[in-house]
Amino acid sequence: MAKYSEGELIWHGDYPPEVVERVRAEIASDLDGKLDEASDLCFHTVFLGDDYNTCPVVLIWGAEGDTALHCEYHATGGLVTINSDDDEE
Repeated sequence: MAKYSEGELIWHGDYPPEVVERVRAEIASDLDGKLDEASDLCFHTVFLGDDYNTCPVVLIWGAEGDTALHCEYHATGGLVTINSDDDEE
């Protein structure tokens, strides 16, 4: 099984360069040795702070036929509960 923490990360959009080390550390602890292929990963979220409702997050996913992991930074995260639905009035 591959060590994706040492492989290519394809970033989508802008991101602060200092988050790359944190993302690689999270990949090493949570994903290395657990994926046969990058495309086996549907998604993984890295929370970059203690307050999961407001901290920045990085979304990580694999793509079919690609050996790299894809990443996207979001300056403000936020959890949505299962009971939360904007369409309800």
